Amino acid sequence: IRRQVELADTNPFSVWVARPEDVIVGKLMARNEERSTRQSDDIYEMFLFRYLDNPETDAFDYNYVASRATEIGDDTAALWTFLKASARETADRNTE
Repeated sequence: IRRQVELADTNPFSVWVARPEDVIVGKLMARNEERSTRQSDDIYEMFLFRYLDNPETDAFDYNYVASRATEIGDDTAALWTFLKASARETADRNTE
């Protein structure tokens, strides 16, 4: 997607960035191949940030990621559900 970047003391400029959904799908695919916890940790932290930052304006396409996770495999779909729920629980505890 294309985003406008505005920094102090510079002219605004446009950049191409990956949608968060696609980054997470890529990390799920990489995790499925290498079985490292690094990808899972990254996904958890991305969601924790989303939930703590401003969840009410969340335009994240959860169904897209769930569908892609299921295509990768049942264990990946279960991991996706677990990471999303774990990050939500942590965020809720930190905002009470």
